[in-house]
Amino acid sequence: MTEFVAPNFKPFGERYVFIEIPGQDVRSAQRFIWALARAARMLPGVVESVPGLGSLTLLIDRSQTSAAQLERALANVRPHSAEETSVVEIVVRYDGEDLEDVARRTGLSSAEVVDLHAGREYVAYFLGFQPGFAYLGDLDARLVVPRRASPRARVPAGAVAIADGMTAVYPFASPGGWNVLGHTDAVVFDAERGGATIQPGARVRFIAS
Repeated sequence: MTEFVAPNFKPFGERYVFIEIPGQDVRSAQRFIWALARAARMLPGVVESVPGLGSLTLLIDRSQTSAAQLERALANVRPHSAEETSVVEIVVRYDGEDLEDVARRTGLSSAEVVDLHAGREYVAYFLGFQPGFAYLGDLDARLVVPRRASPRARVPAGAVAIADGMTAVYPFASPGGWNVLGHTDAVVFDAERGGATIQPGARVRFIAS
């Protein structure tokens, strides 16, 4: 069991509190972040919570709360497990522009890259870059490759890609430098139906079509 490490609460400007989880592995830190975000949203004066990688930023109303008050209110929060959530399954056509290049760079066959990518369960660490863009970890160590040296001017919506130990689905067409392994028809952001399909802490599995 990972030893409990108390978070650091730091005022950030006039309206923000930055909470950092020191000295833990990424997944343990993220479990703590999700629990803190969930608890913070119930407190007076917390306007918005934004999970990051190993950190949580809170937008607050200074007339109702402060960093010190939040630290006291959240003192008894402990990490929760991602296993409490259901699994989001995403069907993927592994026909990506970078599939063969990733295979070459990792010394694997294209089929082995697909099997490794689709053969494990991921956890959504946080959302960023675009609305609904969930950073999913952790990739099998054999698939860890850096971003492309030259980002593409346009990556299509639904592109399933990897970079630096994580994988993600592009919610919208945009420039991007991740390595595209395939494509999905799954909608990962719908503003009319509640926003992001994959929320921080969700478990995700890719299914090869």
